[in-house]
Amino acid sequence: MVGWVIIVLVVLFLAVILWLLLATITLTVDTTTNEYSIVWFGFFQGRLQLVGEKIYVIVRAPFFNKRFDLEQKILKEITDAQKPDTTIKETAPKPKHSSGKFMRKKLRKNWLRIIKSFQVRRFRMNIDTDNFITNSLLFPITYFAQMRGYQVGINYMGMQSVSLVIQNRLA
Repeated sequence: MVGWVIIVLVVLFLAVILWLLLATITLTVDTTTNEYSIVWFGFFQGRLQLVGEKIYVIVRAPFFNKRFDLEQKILKEITDAQKPDTTIKETAPKPKHSSGKFMRKKLRKNWLRIIKSFQVRRFRMNIDTDNFITNSLLFPITYFAQMRGYQVGINYMGMQSVSLVIQNRLA
């Protein structure tokens, strides 16, 4: 009886791990609605919220909601780092670890596969450089971008916007 309980718990644990690996990660950037977020299939959500001159970071996870002022957090870290340390500590030189070399080598080897795993679901861009000649020179670039399925436009009215949705799976 106890053996079956352990087997069921192990299977449930492996199912949760598999679900987490197969869940999609979505990055959204939309400058028209000021929406900047990253969502890990409903399990984790991080958003930037612009309210006037303030920038808030909202983090949501199961049983956890947190909202904090980004500017205040950065300023607090800077002022804490600038405070002089009154104690003098003598430390022995630390031995170098080779674990970082292994990860860098592995990333360098697989960087193209990692980049290809990202899928652009939506890309819309509206550009104005405030220069008629430069806008005209950008038309061939927008033509080739539209041939690939991206919606890129040039306007002469001073409007600029980007809407981007990128998805990726961990596995």
